Amino acid sequence: MPQYRLIHPLELGVYAVLGVIGGLVSVAFTKLLLGMRKRFLQFPKKTVWFQPVVGGLMVGLMGWFVPQVLGVGYGYVGDALNGRMALKLMVLLVILKLLGATTSYASGNAGGIFRPSLFIGAMLGGTVGSVAHRLLPTYTATPGAYALVGMGTAFAGIVRAPMTSVLMIFETTRDYTVIVPLMISNLVSFFISLPLQRCPSTLPWRFRTASTCPQLRRAGAVISIG
Repeated sequence: MPQYRLIHPLELGVYAVLGVIGGLVSVAFTKLLLGMRKRFLQFPKKTVWFQPVVGGLMVGLMGWFVPQVLGVGYGYVGDALNGRMALKLMVLLVILKLLGATTSYASGNAGGIFRPSLFIGAMLGGTVGSVAHRLLPTYTATPGAYALVGMGTAFAGIVRAPMTSVLMIFETTRDYTVIVPLMISNLVSFFISLPLQRCPSTLPWRFRTASTCPQLRRAGAVISIG
């Protein structure tokens, strides 16, 4: 786990930018997941057995060309945290993991929210950190620090639990210096995602109403957080 150190106050602005991007990615994840789930539920019931096959095939094709997108990916998250992953690969993994996780889960295969959000967040944070460090090498920390904050940022935007995210990352690092950048990025992500996607991905169907989820009033899926 990288040791976080604030190099310059300018970095707080970079973390706010990470929060904005993280919030937008969180909205994309949630909209794609719930929208695809709604679409699968609209297919005839006789196709239910075939839907996981389609989802698995699509994810398998992604994994054939980019195997890093398969599975939980904690090893690759560790590489991002330690600054051992290339910028182009992290960008690619953000896109493919978003598509793969939502396709797998929406089609009825095994999946969840927690681990994909950490993976996407680590790659997104690593991407922002790499770009920032290339542009402002004397004012920014290594990409691994941004990958760490990115994990919490994506979780806060997707699950809508910014303080839980702060506590989770703090318990992982036991480093008080990461709290301020993490809170900035988390809250920005949360307030970006909140108005753009009113229905969180983890809200059970029995609590979804026309006012909270107008776009999903006919979709009866309960999304797990696992």
